[in-house]
Amino acid sequence: MSEDWETQWSRTWSNVPLWWSILWRGYKKLLKNLDLESPRIIELGCGSGRTSLALAKLFKGTVTLVDNSKTAIIKAKQTFYNQNINVKFIMGDLFSLKLEGGYDLVHSEGLIEHFSEKQLNKLIKLHGLLCKPEGYAIIFAPTPSKTYKMWRFIQERLSVWYYGDEKAILGDELKTLCKRNGLRVLKTVKTPFQVGVLCKPIGN
Repeated sequence: MSEDWETQWSRTWSNVPLWWSILWRGYKKLLKNLDLESPRIIELGCGSGRTSLALAKLFKGTVTLVDNSKTAIIKAKQTFYNQNINVKFIMGDLFSLKLEGGYDLVHSEGLIEHFSEKQLNKLIKLHGLLCKPEGYAIIFAPTPSKTYKMWRFIQERLSVWYYGDEKAILGDELKTLCKRNGLRVLKTVKTPFQVGVLCKPIGN
C-alpha cells in the first residue's frame, strides 16, 4: 500500500458534503428494514468516523473506531466531540491488533481496495470474525463505473490523486470475495462511485 495517509486525511473527500451524502444514501439502502436496537458498531479504517456517527445516531448505538493513521483518529475525535455518543478510539494496524468481537454491525468504506489480494482477503474475513453470530457486516469499495473512471482520470491529470494504486472492484467480484471469506451477501447497492454489500457470517 503506497498511500501517505497522514497527507490523505489532511485533504479527505469525506469532509465534502455531496460526496458523503451519496455514500450515506447507499448505506441507508442496505440498512432499510434492518432490526438493530442499540447496536455495538465497529468501523475498520474509520477515517473521520462520520458514517459511524450517523449510524450511532440512527440506531442509538455505541461505536468503536479503528485506524492506523494518527491524523484520522484526531479527525474522528473531532467528529464525535460533544455528540454524547459512547465511542472508543483505537489506533493501530488491523493486521496486528487483537480486536475483540461481538459486534452487531462491522463496517468499512474505502478500505479493502488499498491492499494486496492476500491482505484484502484477511480484511474481509475480519469483518465476519468481529460480528456476533447474528450480526451484520457492510463493505463499500470503489467500483469502475464511468463516473469513477472520469473522476479518477481528472484527479490524476491534475496531480491531486491521493489514493495511490487503489483497485476499483466490480460488484460480482466483491460478492465472490465475501463468499470466499465467510460472508453471505444479503443485499448489494451501487452509487456513482462505489459498490456496497450487506452481509452476515456464513451459517447465520
